[in-house]
Amino acid sequence: MAPALVKGELTSLDVGYNQIGKEAALNLISIFKEKDRMTSVGLASCDLGADGAQVVAEYISASGDLTLVWTSGHELAP
Repeated sequence: MAPALVKGELTSLDVGYNQIGKEAALNLISIFKEKDRMTSVGLASCDLGADGAQVVAEYISASGDLTLVWTSGHELAP
């Protein structure tokens, strides 16, 4: 998966419910922003928090190809 992600060949990824944590989820979002090829992203229950949700929202609004995002199961209180 890592080579496809870094090369920008990956268009869909669901890491939800895998307890990857906020830092890893935000690192993925950073890569997704750089490549801008994702069509669907699953981040359910990745413990994003309010600031992480803001980063995801900014990514969603700027993405040209993204059509589906799973973000259920997050505590968004600061």
